[in-house]
Amino acid sequence: MFRPGQRQVTLISVKCLARFGSSATSSSSKNDPLSILSSMTRQDAQKTAKKTASNSESLFSFLGDSALSSSGGNAKINAFEFAKNLPLQDNLAGRSMLVRRSSSIGRSISQFDTLVRSNNLRDLSYDQRFYTKPNKRRLAKRIANKKKRFDAGVADLFQIVKDAVRKGY
Repeated sequence: MFRPGQRQVTLISVKCLARFGSSATSSSSKNDPLSILSSMTRQDAQKTAKKTASNSESLFSFLGDSALSSSGGNAKINAFEFAKNLPLQDNLAGRSMLVRRSSSIGRSISQFDTLVRSNNLRDLSYDQRFYTKPNKRRLAKRIANKKKRFDAGVADLFQIVKDAVRKGY
């Protein structure tokens, strides 16, 4: 039986591997962050956290106790919990803005609006409101790609005409 949670683990693991720059098909697991973390014990994590306590960019700064399994003092870090709590650096990762006391609220709101526009969140949320069948989704994607190519071609033609007029043809 295939549960949705298992599927998420695979996707998050791939994102984790992609973020750290190791390939998913590499034969050596020395550089694989998930194998390193699954072999790391709670005591090792605490030692690492103590060593890097002054550094705010610590690898384990975002981990809570939920990422550490509670089966004894020598417990291992749960790789799924680690991957779930991993701060991702994608376009859509983290849609919040930090408002400092020194900066104005208007500036923060405009930065947030820029973030929403650059990530195309309005269109994404509209597309995700209703379920569309896979074939219809593929057709819409194909139409959008052809429209994009057509619009680029028309823009190139207008550029050619503009250059011809500028040169006096």
